[in-house]
Amino acid sequence: MSQEQAVQAFTFNPKSLDGMVSVTMTGSLSEDNNNKAKDEFLKILKDPPKKLVVDLSRIDYISSSGIALLVSILCRCRQMNCAMSICGLRTDTHELFRLTRLNQVFEIFENLAAAIKAARQDTGPKG
Repeated sequence: MSQEQAVQAFTFNPKSLDGMVSVTMTGSLSEDNNNKAKDEFLKILKDPPKKLVVDLSRIDYISSSGIALLVSILCRCRQMNCAMSICGLRTDTHELFRLTRLNQVFEIFENLAAAIKAARQDTGPKG
């Protein structure tokens, strides 16, 4: 990890749109930031949206505990009947998901726009 990446602050930015919530995180999803991320996810899930989209395109590092956090949030979403997808995986992270078969557990999209488009098609128009 470069020095520039090491000093990038962790941020958690949720946005509500059309019955779904997209979350864009920056920095690293590692032991130091997992508690903050978990707390923020749990706030969102107090009143669960129909769909949660997690954008990882600005995450420069994900530790094994960061992946475990995402799996834990996915399980909680399923208990609450909230669909969860992730997008914006870096090449190395996408390969790790493929090797561990997490790509068969998570719905993965190339980018946030594709994930939102798919979520809108899944939920259909409200009336």
